Amino acid sequence: MPPVANTPARAVAAGLGRRSVAKFLDALIVGLPLAGVRTLAGLDADAYLFAVVQAVAFLTYGALMESSTGATLGKRALKLTVRTESGTPPDLRAAIIRNLYWAFQVIPPPALGDALSLAAWLGIAVSISAFDRHRGYHDHLAGTWVVHTA
Repeated sequence: MPPVANTPARAVAAGLGRRSVAKFLDALIVGLPLAGVRTLAGLDADAYLFAVVQAVAFLTYGALMESSTGATLGKRALKLTVRTESGTPPDLRAAIIRNLYWAFQVIPPPALGDALSLAAWLGIAVSISAFDRHRGYHDHLAGTWVVHTA
């Protein structure tokens, strides 16, 4: 996939609103099938096992989609893409770093994992709103940013 507008200087950073809608769409794309699997496999009895399965599924989906095409299906629907400073899609390592916050939900005990997951989400939302080029903490760590594809 070619760089967006060839240089990061010409690309337009995506704000919190569009990114949140894209994340919601991705949550539906991954979450609805997971809910069906959870019910069919009887994982309701083991909430922790399901949290691990869910975290792995979301991390894998986000990392593989972003490193291969630069965007998840939710981002594509909203015409957004993840790019490095050089304007290329992130490599797998950077994409994993960007999506690693999903792993917080599997930290036992569940109350601690849920609290850390919520803190990560809030930190990302605040940092997207506050930092230059709408780069969240996870973007800074991965050396990425999310831009409009036009």
